[in-house]
Amino acid sequence: MSASRARPTRQLAILVRVPPLLVAVVTLVSAGTVLGAVTVAGSPSAAASTPTVRIAGGVAALPSGAAVLGPTDPGQPVTADLVLRPRDPAALEAFVTAVSTPGSASYRHYLTTAAFRQAFGPTDRSVAAARAWLAGAGLTVGPTSSNGFLIPVSGTAGSVGQAFAVPLVRTRLRDGRIARAATADPSLPASLAPSVMGVIGLSNVAEARPLAATHAPTASAPDPTAVPSGSAELAAHAGPAPCAAASQAASMFQGWTADSVASAYGLSSLYANGRVGAAQTIGIFELASYSPNDVATYQACFGTNASVTNIPVDGGSGGGSVLEPDLDIEVAAGLAPSSSISVFSGPNNGGSGPIDTYTRMVDDPSVRVLTTSWGLCELEMDPATQQAEQVLFQQAAAQGQTMLAASGDAGSSDCFDPRTGANRTIIAVDDPADQPDVTGVGGTSLSSFGPDAPVESVWNSNEGATGGGNSVVFAAPSWQQIPAAQNPFTTFACPPPHGTTQCREVPDVAATADPGHGDIVFVGGAWLAAGGTSAASPLWAALVADLGQGCAASAGFLNSQLYPAGASGSPPFHDVVAGGTNNIGGLPTTDYPTTTGYDLTTGWGSPDAPALLGLLSRSPAGCPAVTGLSPSSGPAVGGTSVVITGSGFGSGTPTVQFGSLSAPVVAH
Repeated sequence: MSASRARPTRQLAILVRVPPLLVAVVTLVSAGTVLGAVTVAGSPSAAASTPTVRIAGGVAALPSGAAVLGPTDPGQPVTADLVLRPRDPAALEAFVTAVSTPGSASYRHYLTTAAFRQAFGPTDRSVAAARAWLAGAGLTVGPTSSNGFLIPVSGTAGSVGQAFAVPLVRTRLRDGRIARAATADPSLPASLAPSVMGVIGLSNVAEARPLAATHAPTASAPDPTAVPSGSAELAAHAGPAPCAAASQAASMFQGWTADSVASAYGLSSLYANGRVGAAQTIGIFELASYSPNDVATYQACFGTNASVTNIPVDGGSGGGSVLEPDLDIEVAAGLAPSSSISVFSGPNNGGSGPIDTYTRMVDDPSVRVLTTSWGLCELEMDPATQQAEQVLFQQAAAQGQTMLAASGDAGSSDCFDPRTGANRTIIAVDDPADQPDVTGVGGTSLSSFGPDAPVESVWNSNEGATGGGNSVVFAAPSWQQIPAAQNPFTTFACPPPHGTTQCREVPDVAATADPGHGDIVFVGGAWLAAGGTSAASPLWAALVADLGQGCAASAGFLNSQLYPAGASGSPPFHDVVAGGTNNIGGLPTTDYPTTTGYDLTTGWGSPDAPALLGLLSRSPAGCPAVTGLSPSSGPAVGGTSVVITGSGFGSGTPTVQFGSLSAPVVAH
């Protein structure tokens, strides 16, 4: 049964306006600069008469301190993805703008995953041609992704390098890891190249970093073996309630339990109205494995009942520290206590694992909110991967999925590596928070809260600082090019191909992230305080899930809605103006200071949940939510009167359906 406000349905109309399904890309653009025709000597698929071109964007600069050791062992296994272009990139960008912009006739008339592929995915002919060439080149070709963009291939380093005419070399990185690096852009037949964006996985130098941090206790921590006490099943209209062990940990670590965070940002008012994330699925991107026992202990303590499902991608993550995934899952479960959580766990192999994991997430129609706490310095990534990510996040926006990403924990110096001390003077932002169709989430230090706004400052401590700054890859979208989002530190001339266009600014919003006042979580069999922007992004994901409960249409891409609201007289944020800058002390890099309104430390600020309810649901009452039925059980024959109680039904006569059958409203 569902209840909703009466409104016309335009889903079919929106499909009619999609441009004809023709291949519009006839030249190589952006990452597809033609470098010249070459012949792939010795390739099984390349006869001497077959002209070939190199697809630019497949090579990233080696990080500081890397040393080339020689050719890669030709027998080493290699997996990669051939990434195809959308059939009409301009039409896709226009649709994403229209479907995400309030006031547009297409606003929130989202596409299904199948409709998206039909409208914007590669043509069947392009997919078939690419698969045939890959097989003819002697590579093992896997199943094409559901959206049609990724074609996985595998082989030896010798066969893969020969197929794409790319010498592969062994590289020792500054931290001692041995990685594989491509020394040239991949080569493809000229007839195939216009439909190809790039090849991901030839190199595995750049591994994503988790953005979580912990803090030492100020006194003896609680017994990690103690059984949680005082916990109970989540009551109706109630949020999380900590057990004694979590409360003790909060005191010892000077941290915040989930109920405190909910009170600080107003989520407790959502819980009071029954908005606990029910029927909402949060997708969490992970490159390490979580501990089911840790998560179960946390939920038993707080009385939450979020369902958690692990979805392995490419065989799963294969292990790693449980800190990041445990933190992500527990923050989401604690603040959206009746949600469903799908954990997409892929390998952090520096190659195709991360892009495969993002693809699996956006191709899942059940997921309405996506969050990642893993990132890479924008300057360390190859352009092909960045552009492939951009298409995936455009797909998410077109389908009504909200994508959130932690903005980084290295302040204005995202390339800085605290393990080796490298890149101390480089100004950079984090990917994917820099992506135009992602909401980047920065960090604050939450020191207290009460009936008014929480007391917060910019997170900048010994453990790190909120990530922020200007992208040098992506231009600022139109929603960011507004006077209210400008100050002397955000006006920035982009490098080619954007010219003097303002660049994308990061972050967009923020939330508590200081490990010194961290989230109380159960990790590795013990209670501790954890933070980083890793804690802030799943917090926002949980909030969006709570706000979306009962909504017929999900919030979708947030920024085109948040920026006009931030510029209004009553922004739905807590503006963070204290705390100085996001530059880590001791690094000779740029200080981005706080300002009134938008800045490069905390974006627009931290969330005001009640205000965001009206904004993102497009109704002051919020989306419809049913909280009770009378009678509540038993058979009901035609003509039976049923009283429905709830919220967000609007001022007009609502429509009520039992399955596919409409029920007349007798009184409202």
